Amino acid sequence: MNAIAESIAAAPPLSRRIAERHVFVFMTAMFVALTLAGLVPSSLAKINAVQTGQRPPFPVELHVHAAVMGSWLLLLLTQSVLIARGRRAMHRMLGILGALLLPAIVVSGVLLIAVTWKGLWGPAAAAMPAAVLAETRTFVTNILLLQGRALIVFAAFVAWALWVRRTDPDSHRRLMILGTAVPLVAGLDRLTTTLGWTTMPVSPLALDLYMMASVLPLVAWDLLRHRQVHRTSRVWLAVNLPLAFVTNLLWSSDWWLAAAPRLLGVA
Repeated sequence: MNAIAESIAAAPPLSRRIAERHVFVFMTAMFVALTLAGLVPSSLAKINAVQTGQRPPFPVELHVHAAVMGSWLLLLLTQSVLIARGRRAMHRMLGILGALLLPAIVVSGVLLIAVTWKGLWGPAAAAMPAAVLAETRTFVTNILLLQGRALIVFAAFVAWALWVRRTDPDSHRRLMILGTAVPLVAGLDRLTTTLGWTTMPVSPLALDLYMMASVLPLVAWDLLRHRQVHRTSRVWLAVNLPLAFVTNLLWSSDWWLAAAPRLLGVA
């Protein structure tokens, strides 16, 4: 490890800058690949279930949220490639789209949560078998912990990234990655469930560990290149570690299962 760090430190400044730019291309490409690997097979299976009448059609809110989140990931990858190639003017132009997608993702996420809960706690849910309904409600109530956390942390870190985009570009690009890593659990959940590498739905512990692992390449680069963890990564860990603890503490607890429906106004 020391030999690698010394070789990086000894590299010419221009080479180090080029290498650092490509770290962010790697990170965003990895995020896109993980999301596609997790969501595409799952989505195809669900579409087939809809077509064969095994489940109801997807709500419009789900399509909208998937579209804006997918657009975000593609934009993040494009922006990383543009910076790696020195296309700063185009990067700044597309940054306007990112500022517009941020509220769209948050609003569509909230609307998706609302329509899901309305369906499961509304009159239509009476047609479901009691055992299936109870199990589904428990699962959705637990997932709300991850959804709420993802929306809040994503919005906070991306808003911070946009705020410092001109004054602190190093923090800006790290914050965009760190913010996006949190909602990445949606794809990681499907992927790890397919592979059998999960603790879900009993516990979200594995998902939290995978989310933490998803930012390790960025942390490792900063340790090798700068001999310290960047302050944005330290803040990200300081925020997410306590939230992960609370999520695991509340998961399937009697208090949370009773409080969440009241919190969303469906009880």
